[in-house]
Amino acid sequence: SEGNNIPDGWTLDTVISQAHGRYGLFGWMNDTIMRGVHTQAAQASTTDLGGIYLPHSNNMRLIGCRADQSVYGFITDSNPGGSPDTPGSSITMVGCGTENNLKNALLMTNSSTTWQQSRTPVLATGCSWDFPGQDGASAAVRVEGWNLLTMWNCNITNGGGPGPIAGIEFHSIGSLPGVPAAVYIDGGTYSNVAGNG
Repeated sequence: SEGNNIPDGWTLDTVISQAHGRYGLFGWMNDTIMRGVHTQAAQASTTDLGGIYLPHSNNMRLIGCRADQSVYGFITDSNPGGSPDTPGSSITMVGCGTENNLKNALLMTNSSTTWQQSRTPVLATGCSWDFPGQDGASAAVRVEGWNLLTMWNCNITNGGGPGPIAGIEFHSIGSLPGVPAAVYIDGGTYSNVAGNG
């Protein structure tokens, strides 16, 4: 649990991170609005390089943000805390996008001890995941461990590249049944590598 001693109620507007090191933005914050935040690395240099990483974030609004040319575009692994163990207020992404990520455009993971602790839900609306899976082995979106995802009218484009091999993939992690709790997808166009689902 991240506790209360973290940035709260911030507004990030028109921020650019170019050719960053490990992460373009490491977001350990609550009740924050991000508008026009754009991170762009120089493709893969480490296995955990990410554009926008939200490991300890709750009640976030991302509007028109981009996370390009990293290993992962957007990464979420946010523990909302609380007792009982319940989901927090959502990380909402509106009109966000990625381009040319080595692996996933959106990676939702769960690093809790049991891989089953609640994570903040992600709501994605009108997003575009462009040319992810440049490694030829990854889906555009990966959900692993206990997570909640809703995607409305989001597009996945291929652009004739080697990926993604699938629009979305679900994974159990750990030795316990650390599986996604719920995923809802409605609308959008998924253009994967020919022959893959």
